[in-house]
Amino acid sequence: MPPVIVSPDLDVTSFQNDLGQLDIDFLLPNGICVPLQVDIDRPLDQIKQELWKQAANYPLFQQLATFDKYGFLYISGEGQKEDVMDESVGISELRLAASFLKVVEKPADDKRKTIDRQINSLIGMKGSNYIQAQHSVSKAEISEFRQKMTTYCNNDVLKQANQDPTGLVYFEYKHPCRLRSTSELPPDVENMVIDYIVLTVIVQETGTSYKLRVKKLSTPDELVKMTVDKWSSKSGQKTINCNDYVLQVLGMNDFLYGDNPLVMFKYVYSCIVKNTAPEFWLKNKSSVLEKQEVSQPHKSSRTSFQEERRNTVRSEKRSGHCVWDIHQNFYITLHTACNVQVPENCRNLVRLCVGVFHGPDPLCSIQETKEVFVSQDGLCSFNDCINFDIKVQDLPQMSRLCFGLHCKKGKEPLLLAWANIPIFDYKSNLQKGKLKLPLWPRSELIQQEESYCFPVGTVATNPQGDCSMIEFSVPDFTKKGSIYYPPIEKVLQCASDHMEEPGKCGSPVLELASTYIEAPGMPGSTTWRPNKNIVQQLDSILRANQYTILQTLDEQQKQLIWWMRYDIRDKCSEFPHALLYVLYSVSWDNHIEVSKMQALLQTWPTLEADQALTLLDFTFPDKYVRKKATEWLDELPDEELAQYLLQLVQALKYENYLNCDLVKFLLRRALQNRNIGHKLFWLLKSDMHEPSVTVQYGLIIEIYLKANPSHMSILDRQQIILQKLKSITDIHTKAANLKKKAKEKDDSPLQKVMQQSAYKEAFCKIYSPITLMYKLDKIVEKSCKVMDSKKKPFWLEWTNDDEKGQNIQLIYKCGDDLRQDMLTLQILEVMDTIWQSEGYDLRLNPYGCVATGCEEGMIEVVQKSLTLAGIQKWRKLGLDKRSLYDWLKHKNPSEHSLQRAVEEFKLSCAGYAVATYILGVGDRHNDNIMMKETGQLFHIDFGHFLGNKKTKFNINRERVPFILTSHFEYIIKDGEKKPQNFTDFKEICERAYLIIRSRAHLLIQLFMMMLSSGIPQLNNVSDIDYIKEVLALNSTQEEALEKFRKKFKEAQDNSWSTTVNWWFHMRVH
Repeated sequence: MPPVIVSPDLDVTSFQNDLGQLDIDFLLPNGICVPLQVDIDRPLDQIKQELWKQAANYPLFQQLATFDKYGFLYISGEGQKEDVMDESVGISELRLAASFLKVVEKPADDKRKTIDRQINSLIGMKGSNYIQAQHSVSKAEISEFRQKMTTYCNNDVLKQANQDPTGLVYFEYKHPCRLRSTSELPPDVENMVIDYIVLTVIVQETGTSYKLRVKKLSTPDELVKMTVDKWSSKSGQKTINCNDYVLQVLGMNDFLYGDNPLVMFKYVYSCIVKNTAPEFWLKNKSSVLEKQEVSQPHKSSRTSFQEERRNTVRSEKRSGHCVWDIHQNFYITLHTACNVQVPENCRNLVRLCVGVFHGPDPLCSIQETKEVFVSQDGLCSFNDCINFDIKVQDLPQMSRLCFGLHCKKGKEPLLLAWANIPIFDYKSNLQKGKLKLPLWPRSELIQQEESYCFPVGTVATNPQGDCSMIEFSVPDFTKKGSIYYPPIEKVLQCASDHMEEPGKCGSPVLELASTYIEAPGMPGSTTWRPNKNIVQQLDSILRANQYTILQTLDEQQKQLIWWMRYDIRDKCSEFPHALLYVLYSVSWDNHIEVSKMQALLQTWPTLEADQALTLLDFTFPDKYVRKKATEWLDELPDEELAQYLLQLVQALKYENYLNCDLVKFLLRRALQNRNIGHKLFWLLKSDMHEPSVTVQYGLIIEIYLKANPSHMSILDRQQIILQKLKSITDIHTKAANLKKKAKEKDDSPLQKVMQQSAYKEAFCKIYSPITLMYKLDKIVEKSCKVMDSKKKPFWLEWTNDDEKGQNIQLIYKCGDDLRQDMLTLQILEVMDTIWQSEGYDLRLNPYGCVATGCEEGMIEVVQKSLTLAGIQKWRKLGLDKRSLYDWLKHKNPSEHSLQRAVEEFKLSCAGYAVATYILGVGDRHNDNIMMKETGQLFHIDFGHFLGNKKTKFNINRERVPFILTSHFEYIIKDGEKKPQNFTDFKEICERAYLIIRSRAHLLIQLFMMMLSSGIPQLNNVSDIDYIKEVLALNSTQEEALEKFRKKFKEAQDNSWSTTVNWWFHMRVH
């Protein structure tokens, strides 16, 4: 028998022969080893049948049962034993580390085990067993999280829904209404409708089509009744009950029901904008209602935050000692460090910096050890007591101990490694005893100003076994038993006991206070009435630019804000950002002041989404601040909440513990709306390769899937096709390299594999990973192709599961990080929502895009569209300014349709001009700007943003703030026939710019919350300065508008440079 191959790169498929075959040894349960040469893409279930035929020729075959009783076990690339979950995959998809498979008996058909196997497969990273084995979070915390979250989901979120006997609750969970925020239409859209909408309804039972004219404020229920009445009238049937029917969008998994006006539904609105008639199926509810083993909740079954608060307040009295009773200074003892690796060009001495942080701010001076020698085996001893200038009683509940291990490179300090640990554990007990803390190595994301410690980093510990590690001790402060942070009821009692009273001293700055008092009552009390001078001072602070004032508040200003916190609370409708000022002014190293802040939060009025999102940033780690933020966000409708999921998932990284209000909030809303759950899953899954979040994100996925087995089966199918696409990518790459055709178009490997029956079966009857709105029927293998761009993405096409729906095209991309594209598209969607709320629809097209793993994902294909380069190639002398206009005329031969196309182009061009300018989108050429046949312009491929322009030989070829070429101007003016159109276009751009500027805080906050994402062009606060500069936030509105007008003129005057760049691009490509 030939020796078993162990691949040095942990993937034996590299040893395949020219025919794509590999020699594999199969170890049978009877001890016999059977060698087979197998096709690496042949499904394992077929290989197993062939194996059984061959095994019949070997001894002891009679000891084996039939082949269907067995499965496979293999050694993965990570060196772990893994079960084959899906036998429809080929060898190429397993990433075998050794060329053998062990045949094992399948376990008894245990439903729970089957679900666990599915969950493990979907989590990836070796599944939930890997999570349990990690040291980055204690096993006790993991166990408690699983127990509490499972109970929370089953008993609180799903309890009432599980009692639904009709299936309506589950239907509404699966098919939530996709609604706009208002029934009002932008003026230009309103003119398209006037009062009525013309639409088509097809009765599924008969196939009969009815064309109806309905009022725009009619509801779906009223439309159903109109259709049923017409059906009854035409057919003579009088027993048709309209309550038995529901409307479904033709070609989509989108249903309309309820009493909202039709124009509030996103599908109907999009049809109005496109000037097309909405088309619906009228389906009997019995054909779409399903009974689930575990039903999903209806929104009315939400467990309210108020209910949770009441439950919290009734918490049991804790045993042990309250941290507020310990009046000593906090200190720790540093012992040793091991596995320390000092760079060769540095001295072999290190020191350790230690700080107590609350968010980004140190609560006291950062302490440093003396330099100590590092031995050859990486050991060093500190044996140093580190005293902090803060009392134990004043440690905030969410404070962290932050460590930074340094050496010197020349005269400059160099951070080697860092780690953070919560001072209180997940049970709110003060950490104590001897602790070992693995360190994270320095990354390029850590800026020079953060060189002492890295408090913004994770509290999860490095799971790598060879990392540096420190050992230190936290004393028990002469207290036996646990030392705990008090529960909320004691916090509120403390605030009440120390609240400033009228006529009594209590101000920390009595001298200043005496000059401020005009009426009885001390500063900070509810009865204090400051004089006009103080009111004016506060007013000037609140009206100042919040992007600069918050960073420059002096102690006297902070004291004033704190004293007037009740007045500020009452003015929050005028100054919605005022809570930030109060939080910045709290002395977080004073537990009494912190208690007062947490008491004030209980009565703070509701904030809008952008302000609530700010409170989930790293700057505000306080448990009750973050809890309040999730309460306010819980009031958002589903469609708006879905827009912010990208940032909310990132905000999880700032949590100290697994069990937190943000996790509960996300799980609850995900279990109430499958679209939100679907988006949440892929956002979590795509980051699972990051060691710092593997445990946290993996556990959230696990809890969600266990509470929602119906969605798990959909995700499982999607995961299978993604694994197969990844495998095909590898095959195509290897084939191209072997044949030296890396630069040649070669669709044959893709189409060849897609024609195999196993692949056809796997790729049919699945939901799109991008959106559950589309169900894919059969893969159209002849239309699948390898695209020409650098990473060779796959163009894939399916027939629609709806017989009357259009085919669906998706692009699978492997090798590119799609997170920057996802963020840019999300911001475009937010901008579109903002503009529409102000009465402007600028026809943005934020197409679907989802990252499904590390440098892997899928992109929606926008139908009936072409790149500008493609259009220019369609017409000879394509760089002529008339080329794009001529193409539009060709696609819109009637004068009416051409005028509509020109209007679509004018609006969309304005929208993208302003959006790409504000976002600093770079690398704009005629292959990543596209146009639909309707005239709608849109941009794709957002690999450069925030002012990062693409250069060639260190020369910036992009000389314009945004794209506005003579081709565009020619279309906007309708071929020079309507020059007034360009004046209108300019005014639209100016108004669009000012509208976004007025909501700058939301945009900036969305970017701020992505600083932890690892996106290369967004890893420091200074990266966001580009947006602040472009929006001229330190200037008046008039000054900002004048600046934009200059940029507009610059784009127009220098459009020739864009045309030249396009010419060069077309020559090269």
